[in-house]
Amino acid sequence: MAFIFDSLTSGADVDVSPAERTGTERALAGVPLPAVMTAYRIGFRFMWEETLATARAAAIPTDAILDATARIFFAQETFTQAMADAYRHQLTTQILGGRKSDRHWWKRCCPAG
Repeated sequence: MAFIFDSLTSGADVDVSPAERTGTERALAGVPLPAVMTAYRIGFRFMWEETLATARAAAIPTDAILDATARIFFAQETFTQAMADAYRHQLTTQILGGRKSDRHWWKRCCPAG
């Protein structure tokens, strides 16, 4: 989650490559996409709860908390979308690769006339 906090605090463009790697790895491992998305949702909820508790303990003004909320929601959408896109891309690659190998197998087993 450090990469998410880094993206929230830096002014640079968001680096979604860690989320993309996660999506690709989970697809390769056969983890269902809804399970990965649930893990992201739980992680972001934890991040929000910790941020809120820290902000309240430090008596941070409500406007600043609302700004943090907006940034966390943006990060959740951005990272979840990047992860899901990479997951779907990997799954598509696996499916199409499987069809290609099926076609080659079929040609070897059943040559045309």
